[in-house]
Formats: sequence, C-alpha cells, structure tokens
Amino acid sequence: EDEDHLSNQTDDEEEPQEAPEEQIRIEEKTPSWYVQKNHPESQILGQKEAGIQTRRTIAEASSYLALLSSTEPQNVKEACKDECWVKVMDEELEQIEKNNTWELVPRPKDKNVIGTKWIFKNKLNENGEVIRNKTRLVCKGYAQQEGIDFEETFAPIARL
Repeated sequence: EDEDHLSNQTDDEEEPQEAPEEQIRIEEKTPSWYVQKNHPESQILGQKEAGIQTRRTIAEASSYLALLSSTEPQNVKEACKDECWVKVMDEELEQIEKNNTWELVPRPKDKNVIGTKWIFKNKLNENGEVIRNKTRLVCKGYAQQEGIDFEETFAPIARL
C-alpha cells in the first residue's frame, strides 16, 4: 500500500505545463543605432591598432590636449607667449623650491654669476604625437672658469 501511495503522489505531482499560447516570447530586436563589429577596412579612419575611440575618450583627450603645445619655443620670450609653456615653467620652479635645490645668497665680490637657461622639449608617443611639454632650468656651467668660479668638478650622472 505504501508503494501505491508513493507512486500516486509522484503521478499527481507532475509539473504543470503551460499551454503554448501562454508562454512568454522574448524577442531581441536590433536597435536602429547598432553598429557592426567588423567594418569594411575602407571605412576605418586612422590606425586599426589604436582601438576604438568613443566620444568620451576623445573629449577627455581634447581637454588634456588643450594644455599642450606642439611647437618648441627657442627662447623664454617665445615660451612666455604660450600659456601651455608658462604653466610648465611654473611647475618646474615649484619643484625646484620644493626640493630645496637653490639657496639665495649674496653675490660674492670678484666672482662671476652663473646664468641659467630654459630648455623646452615636447615628449612624443610612439605615433609621433605630443603627449607632454617638458621644461628644464639649467645652469650655464660652460661660463665658469676653473680656479676662479670653482675648485672641483662634479658630474651630474654616475658611470657604472
């Protein structure tokens, strides 16, 4: 009897099946703005290896590129005309102050004052595009005379 009781329960507990007209049908429609993944090569602008550029990445890059100059000034007068270079020069001076590179001292009598010079360079990526403006404020060490302006020579780099 127990076996009949169990077998009756399993027969009665079958999963209810929905009628075909009651089943929910989900249709995926291709949106009108859908873009194919594989475009014809004739329609690809620029380099394929560069990847996809969305409007957002272009906007972010353009806001950054507004702070870059594609020309390297030859002197400070030219650099001061371009806001991009003035900003980079200010950053270099801030770093010099932050690192305590210089110390202001009174001018010694009978000694030459060593001048300074700004060096302006554009840093490029592998595609030759400007990615950064860089400045350096350097001393004109070539104006020194041994025995008058200095006693010892120090190299700014080490050889291994």
